[in-house]
Amino acid sequence: MICGKTTDKGAMNWQDIAAIQRDGMDIESHTMTHALLNTLSQSQLDFEIGGSKQCLATHGYNATNFAYPYNEGSNNPVVVNAVAKYYDMAKLGTDPLMFLDCKGFAKHPQTDCRTYTPDGKLTYANRYAIRSLSFDVIEIKDSFDNATMFSDFVNTVNSRIVIIKEAR
Repeated sequence: MICGKTTDKGAMNWQDIAAIQRDGMDIESHTMTHALLNTLSQSQLDFEIGGSKQCLATHGYNATNFAYPYNEGSNNPVVVNAVAKYYDMAKLGTDPLMFLDCKGFAKHPQTDCRTYTPDGKLTYANRYAIRSLSFDVIEIKDSFDNATMFSDFVNTVNSRIVIIKEAR
């Protein structure tokens, strides 16, 4: 958390951010203080979500993507609407991989990537709930063993290929 002025060990500084951008990484937003978004008022959401975008913009970074702290908020319409005011899309790290057409989730049948159903309910997969693999979870589970982490990654990708073929 560079915008929230954390003193956490290992926190990045602006030089670190510039270096990873030069290495080809996207600079994305993750709130001001890593707050639990589902517990916040509208003004607090605007500070956390919009403030983070503004902080990055002040330092020359146009963040168009958002990542939910603690992977929470993508199922809350109030939070999603706040994110949608500031960003083009948002992700969480709770699922192996997102389908590009938002189809293929066995427990959540969808036919497209719209954010809301006609009756106003949030969809499981949409541009504000892009489901991705959290490598932090894999690293910890596999005790930071590179060979095991790579094997798990390959198995995850292959499992999604099977689902895609079955859906056709």
